[in-house]
Amino acid sequence: MNKPPGWMGLTADGFGNEDGPGEPEPEIEVNITYRRNEILLQKEAPDRNWYIIVTDRTGGTRYDGYWRDSEDKTEAEALAEAKKGACI
Repeated sequence: MNKPPGWMGLTADGFGNEDGPGEPEPEIEVNITYRRNEILLQKEAPDRNWYIIVTDRTGGTRYDGYWRDSEDKTEAEALAEAKKGACI
């Protein structure tokens, strides 16, 4: 793609995806297996809350949602919250 002068990296979809519309990639995405449970931790930006999904070995969801007031929490703290919230 030939980019004009002053091009800021954004395309028509607003996310800089040259291949078409899409969502921005999460800034942090961590997949962990703990006691046969799959844990997904996502954080889209430093000032956003963690999104946590915990799925058990049968495919059941044990935790799925944003962790309130977690924008200043670390990855390790998000993992601890996932374990606590999913009771694992």
